[in-house]
Amino acid sequence: MTAFTWTSLALVVLGGAIGAVARWGFVELSKVLLGRHNVMVSASIGIAAANVLASFVLGVVVAGMNGDWALFLAVGVTGSLSTYSSFAIDTIDLARAGRSWTALFAVAVSLTAGLLALALGQAVGGGIAGG
Repeated sequence: MTAFTWTSLALVVLGGAIGAVARWGFVELSKVLLGRHNVMVSASIGIAAANVLASFVLGVVVAGMNGDWALFLAVGVTGSLSTYSSFAIDTIDLARAGRSWTALFAVAVSLTAGLLALALGQAVGGGIAGG
């Protein structure tokens, strides 16, 4: 990536702010769309959606970008849009609530979709870089 400059720091901070707000928005939107009566499951879906989108964007970036835009998107935006900690606590909460199959399903879908999204992003990013 790019060497430290005040500009690179500002790009990471700005990207991080955008990614964090977007992640929060995904969770809140999923609660609205899927109903607040089942907040744990709808939050899981929002977290998974944020993680999958971040994986796709990261794939595009690593395959076809460098410099300031890559720093802004890969470290800033996708770094705070994706969240392992929220994914982990959400999975444990589902299991503790007696929803072990839902927790396992969420883990399987998140991992599979995240890896597929990253590969798709790399294919798209490679196509962008290739011309």
